[in-house]
Amino acid sequence: MRYISIGLASLIFIAGCSLNFSLTDPDGGTDTSTGTDTDVDTDVDSDTDTDTDTDTDTDTDTDTDTSPVECDDSGDCGGDPCVDGYCCNDACDGACEACDITGFEGTCTSYPDGVDPEDDCSDAGPSSCGENGVCDGVSGCA
Repeated sequence: MRYISIGLASLIFIAGCSLNFSLTDPDGGTDTSTGTDTDVDTDVDSDTDTDTDTDTDTDTDTDTDTSPVECDDSGDCGGDPCVDGYCCNDACDGACEACDITGFEGTCTSYPDGVDPEDDCSDAGPSSCGENGVCDGVSGCA
């Protein structure tokens, strides 16, 4: 069954059955017509298109797995340094930085401001206005 709406006309079409429709004119009157469909659809789809796409995938990406790799020595890291038990992107040998900070394993990262888990910073005491014994959050001592 097909429903066709054209402007103010509504048509209901059922193949091989009667065709019923009504029209409403602008003056408010209604015309109703009934007929019989005797047409037989003999269309045949003869689409013979063939996909001739000859593109070749030339993707040369290498493994991009960025998961941290644990190590015992630099020989485990393909040339990168083994620092704090992880293959690290840098030697990471400065004050207040490490390669095993949670969430950043394998990336040399500064310890947050106010901590010094490796005792890199000395405390010069408040009267010296010098270092206070904790990291500054940017690979240095505060």
